Parts: sequence; structure tokens; C-alpha cells
Amino acid sequence: MLEVAARKLCGKVCRLTGSRLAARRNFKKAWEQQTMVRKNLLGVFVLVIAGCAAQDSASSVARGRDPQAVLDKSWQWQETITPTEKIVVPNPERYTIHLGSDGKLQARFDCNSGGGSYKISEGKLSFGPLLSTRMACVPDSLDAPYTRDLQRVASFFVQGGDLYLELPADSGTMRFRPAPRR
Repeated sequence: MLEVAARKLCGKVCRLTGSRLAARRNFKKAWEQQTMVRKNLLGVFVLVIAGCAAQDSASSVARGRDPQAVLDKSWQWQETITPTEKIVVPNPERYTIHLGSDGKLQARFDCNSGGGSYKISEGKLSFGPLLSTRMACVPDSLDAPYTRDLQRVASFFVQGGDLYLELPADSGTMRFRPAPRR
């Protein structure tokens, strides 16, 4: 009788010990899987943060506001982007500006030419009254919005070799490329 009781007791203890071992193994396996997931998520998070930081530093370094970067160069109008429209210029060589170091602007307004004065400082640019010839350009000319927007310019920056003229109160940005040298 004692032998039967010992076997029953041993069987219960062995089963209990076996289930505890299995539970420990399962817990350890689950813990290792969670640790691996945490490490992977941490790695992805670090890569995302590093990518954002690199993008921010690249764009801030490449954005210049030095007046000397734009003076005594000719620029061709590429496009104007506003919150309500995007004007893409089909013939940029017909819409140009040249900012002389003497404070004088020379400009081409499609089939007309003209100029005026301007004031420039670190990141700031404004044009005085613009004068031009009054020839009649083709009906789809962009001379009117080009002239209107030039007179509204409040600031500038250079990025990626292009000149950006910003209109007041985030109302739009004009983009210019360097004109080929003649």
C-alpha cells in the first residue's frame, strides 16, 4: 500500500515538475522573442530618427540667404507655386531678372524688357516700382502674373542652385534657375 501511494505521489510530483519545466521553457522562449522584437523596433526607430535628422540638416545647410549668392547673375523664372495654383513657365528664357550689385534690376517680361530698383539684405528682398516697354505679347503670355508677383516679393533663399523668391504671408514662392552664360 505504501508503494502505491509513493508511485501516485511521485507521478503527481513528476507531472508537476514537468509542467513547471515546460512553463519555464515557454516563458523563456516568449521572453527571447519579445526581446528580439524590441531590439528590431529600436533599430527601426533609430534609423527613422537618423534619417529625419540627416534630411533636416541637409535642407538647412543647403538653404542660403546670402545676398552675394544672387547678385550679378541672371535668373530665369521656372514656376510659381501658391496655395491655390501652380504656374509652370513654358519658356523660362522669356522671363528673366538680373540683380546688379548697384541696386538696379534688369528684367525681361516675355516680349517686354524693363527694370527698376531693389533692396536686398540677409534673406530679405523687395523691388521698387517696375518699368517696362508696353509691346503687346501673345495672348497666353505670363507677363502679368510675373510682374505682379515680382512686385510682391518679400524674401529669398538659394537652394540646390535655384533662387526662390517668397511672397508675403506664405502666399507663394517663385522659383528661378540660373540663366546660361552668354
